[in-house]
Amino acid sequence: MRIKKKNKEKEKIGYDNVMNIMKLFCDKTYNDTYNTALINSTINLLVNNGLIDQEFSIDHKYKYNITEKGDFLLKKVFSDIHFLYYLSLDTHLPKTILEQIRIAPNNVPTAEKRKYPLASIIAGLTFFNYLIHKNEAELLTIFKEKDNELSNFNLSKADLNLPIDKMRLIKSIEPMLHIILLNEEYSNEFHKWLLKNK
Repeated sequence: MRIKKKNKEKEKIGYDNVMNIMKLFCDKTYNDTYNTALINSTINLLVNNGLIDQEFSIDHKYKYNITEKGDFLLKKVFSDIHFLYYLSLDTHLPKTILEQIRIAPNNVPTAEKRKYPLASIIAGLTFFNYLIHKNEAELLTIFKEKDNELSNFNLSKADLNLPIDKMRLIKSIEPMLHIILLNEEYSNEFHKWLLKNK
């Protein structure tokens, strides 16, 4: 979606370009068939969920562009602690990251505390930091090894940075932080987490 966002104000991006750009990002250990199948599956999901538009052009090829819904979701995902929390639960993560994530179960008895405000910030920010470091490491490797290929598509490192709105992220954290600071148990756990993750 980030690749298609770059083209929002310009012409739609063609299927072949999408495939070629995405293949640059795919792990070298996978074969081309797997990469193509995975990329096609992802494109279909994005189209079916209304996150990108698909158009059949005069030259009998598909072209794509991000929709308003896709643009909204792309901005929201990286700028809302609640989105980050729930995505952290649905994402395949390394064991070291999983061990840091807190979960607020939905099926707790009413007498027990879910601890969602605490879990949302701890899991959300842990996941957020993981995404930033992962993205930076991937971009560093790709632009070091494949800079010429990416320049053919007129893509810079800035085009592929995560679309983070820090002010929106802070605004989504503030109500949870307020609840944490009013609760001694939450506050103690939160301070322990902060000290551990300096």
